[in-house]
Amino acid sequence: MIRVVVFTDDESYRDRFAALDRSRSYSLEFYPKEELRTVLRSLSEPAVLYYDLEGESQFVRERTLRFLTKGPEHAVGVIDSTEEVPDPAELFHIGAVDYIGPGVLEDGVGPRRVRRAVTLFEQAYGSNGSGDDAADSATGTTDGPDADWQGTTVVLSAEAKQRTRSYRPSGLDWQRVFVSQEYTFLMLYSELDIDGDLRRIWSTHRIEGLAAKFRGYLERELTGYGAHSWIWSDTACLFLIPFDGERCPLVRDCVRLMLSQTLMAVERLSLSHAVGFRLALTVGDTIYEDRGRTGDIISDSVNFVFHLGRKYLEAGQLLVDEEALWLADPQLHKLFSFAGRYEGRELYRMHRVL
Repeated sequence: MIRVVVFTDDESYRDRFAALDRSRSYSLEFYPKEELRTVLRSLSEPAVLYYDLEGESQFVRERTLRFLTKGPEHAVGVIDSTEEVPDPAELFHIGAVDYIGPGVLEDGVGPRRVRRAVTLFEQAYGSNGSGDDAADSATGTTDGPDADWQGTTVVLSAEAKQRTRSYRPSGLDWQRVFVSQEYTFLMLYSELDIDGDLRRIWSTHRIEGLAAKFRGYLERELTGYGAHSWIWSDTACLFLIPFDGERCPLVRDCVRLMLSQTLMAVERLSLSHAVGFRLALTVGDTIYEDRGRTGDIISDSVNFVFHLGRKYLEAGQLLVDEEALWLADPQLHKLFSFAGRYEGRELYRMHRVL
């Protein structure tokens, strides 16, 4: 029996799939869209997924569909009752296998339609068989370059989706950022890992010097992103990075930085032994003020990233929040594991690389 999973917030759609529900070849399940992440993690075998686009912004819609159709694990169909998609053919170009517009939805979705969608899925990903046999083979394992892509499932939580709808991207040009105005930035918390033993051995002057060198090292490494070392305290520094609301290539460079910690200690800090650092990358809103005039800023996002860095982040770790990782190159997702929730955000931790 093939599992068909429909993600929608509209209960009336149950009637539209009634014919499929009566079929002995399919099991039908409905879930609210906010449970997409949880349900996908629970799927031990490939299934047929239908996702309802109603109420989604173009930004959220495109990112969600790109995620759902990235790997060949599941056959993906789209429900578009309000005809939000201007060119449905584009959905098939990125890997969808069914499109249910208002006319089809009115007539109802039955076994024959889903069977055709599964057959198309099988043809697209190279499995053998046709008709019902092909549909049955869709529940087998899938080999190929993307077969392990689902090691980490990065799907936005309901809270994160709400935040994306209220983004005020700063843009990638600092010339368009004005003081006392609020924008959405990438926020990178960085901290040099100097433990209590080293603090007892080293003078305050030496620690301050190392922290300044570390900050300068990150400034040079992040020059291409226009990063500003905005707020610093002791061995920690918060960088603001311009953000276009659509991509987060910085995740790749954060991974690269974590892999070069030993070289950083030797080459940049002139130390004879390893001293690492920790990084936390988030997407957040803040009023922008020039460096040195940030004392009166009230920002939940700034408070969050400092709380994250000082109370949750451990030495030598890279943590990325769900929005930043969702906007990164999907090939990087496999380097991260789900690390829990902190103050309403889903977090992902980079694996240790030996």
